[in-house]
Amino acid sequence: VFPMLDAERAVTASLRYRELRRAGVTVRSTIDVAIASFCISEGHLLLTSDRDFDAYAERFGLMRA
Repeated sequence: VFPMLDAERAVTASLRYRELRRAGVTVRSTIDVAIASFCISEGHLLLTSDRDFDAYAERFGLMRA
């Protein structure tokens, strides 16, 4: 069990979300923003087929399978 969203992680997640929005990408779920940001920060592989994570993989190096 990992704490996914403290104050620092929330700020980092929102900055990533805003960068994607400026690039014209809309992530449809707030929880997807938190999950993607957590996995990127901690270097975790995310097992998903959800297309909302495509932009995080391309722009921020989210590892997914």
